[in-house]
Amino acid sequence: MTDRPPLSDAQLNEIDARATRERLTPGPWRLDRESCDCGGDYPCGHGMFVTGIVTPTPTHLAVERCKRTGEQPRDYDFHRSEICDFTDADWELMAAARDDVPALVAEVRRHRAQIRFLLAAIARKDARSGEADRRLREFLSGEEA
Repeated sequence: MTDRPPLSDAQLNEIDARATRERLTPGPWRLDRESCDCGGDYPCGHGMFVTGIVTPTPTHLAVERCKRTGEQPRDYDFHRSEICDFTDADWELMAAARDDVPALVAEVRRHRAQIRFLLAAIARKDARSGEADRRLREFLSGEEA
């Protein structure tokens, strides 16, 4: 299955807390990329590079400016590229993602393998297995009961 140990309830609670914090910038988030235009006669070879993260809500500085001036947010107000554009909760989520995502993927793979094992075991059982096995099979396969 996987060589990672199962996540404990405490670890899952920590990941959930990071992903659902009140001050977390709403998603979805997407990377904003641009083509490098440096080089002139000697192309630099940088190609595409990330210039920031675009979110569905404007940065807190843009919100303050709009309140102060009465203007509507501009396209760039949804582009976050400075440290101050992110909340502490955003940074904690991003920093933890390197460990959280592989752990969650391993957990999903482990559960899928367990489900496949149980479905195969149920399929091998005698045809007389009855209603409880049918309902368990439906639950494990994700079918509507």
